[in-house]
This record gives sequence, C-alpha cells and structure tokens, in this order.
Amino acid sequence: MVTAMLLYNLAVVAILALAWLRHGISGIAFWPVIAGHLTLAVWCVACKSA
Repeated sequence: MVTAMLLYNLAVVAILALAWLRHGISGIAFWPVIAGHLTLAVWCVACKSA
C-alpha cells in the first residue's frame, strides 16, 4: 500500500511539474500542492525504510 502511495505521489508531482514547464499552468495552490505531494512521497520512503 505504501509503495502504491509513493508511486501515486511521485506521479502527481511529475505531471504537475510537466504541466508547469510545458504549458505554464500555475495558480494560488499550485506550489503548495506540489510541496504536499513531495512531503507525502518522502514520508512514504521513510515508512518503507523503517
């Protein structure tokens, strides 16, 4: 389950970063959403290594 969550969070970050780079998509909650998903991905890695 944690592995699936890790893959999901990394995919969301990659898709949003690609949308920002290619299409200039942004907004008031854009960067907090990316930061949140990165934080959750780090948390998943920490859970996997514990």
